[in-house]
Amino acid sequence: MTDSTARIRRSAWRVAVLVIVTVAVLGYLSDLLVLSFHPQPLFAIVDAIVLGVLSGTIAWVYQRRQNRYLAQRLEVIADMNHHVRNDLQVIQYSAYMTKDKEHIQRIEQSLGRIDWALREVLTGKQLRSGTERGTKE
Repeated sequence: MTDSTARIRRSAWRVAVLVIVTVAVLGYLSDLLVLSFHPQPLFAIVDAIVLGVLSGTIAWVYQRRQNRYLAQRLEVIADMNHHVRNDLQVIQYSAYMTKDKEHIQRIEQSLGRIDWALREVLTGKQLRSGTERGTKE
């Protein structure tokens, strides 16, 4: 497990514990208020609904923040992909300045593997054949 993966897991646990403690404390306090002022079942139902809405709002805000962060990261990855592909074209065209066919073939294979890796990062789809990765089967 990498350091960043461990950090993400610790962060997720902290958020989960924070939500659990917050909901439990708010639930306990609201139960005390309902029981002290209105011991009727209708108020307990309203209290449960309010607590459910509050819990859902906490989860929704957290998930929205995470989605915004992931969208920003994906945008950075897409920009990197664009720049790397442009630079790969320069390398590919410069390969033809040499007359060595074997050298050109090695560069094309390397470019194919890099291209495959870039597509994997953005789409997450696995390619079926090695020829799509620029390798010979």
